[in-house]
Amino acid sequence: CGCKVAVKIIYRESFKNKSDLELFYQEAEILSKLRFPNVVQFFGYCVGDHHCLVTEYMKEGSLYSLLHDHPE
Repeated sequence: CGCKVAVKIIYRESFKNKSDLELFYQEAEILSKLRFPNVVQFFGYCVGDHHCLVTEYMKEGSLYSLLHDHPE
């Protein structure tokens, strides 16, 4: 649709057991139901060689970076 997205790649090696894979699908399900102006928009996920979460691109970077990389 012409908008920039962010893709979080989760490598297969990260899934140590079946419950890790179930957590991925639970996260995708929860994100798909969130619709708030202050929460990154979730567009979808993909599976294949790796698992990916596709979200709205935030040009200012991650929340972690915003909170930890900028001096007060």
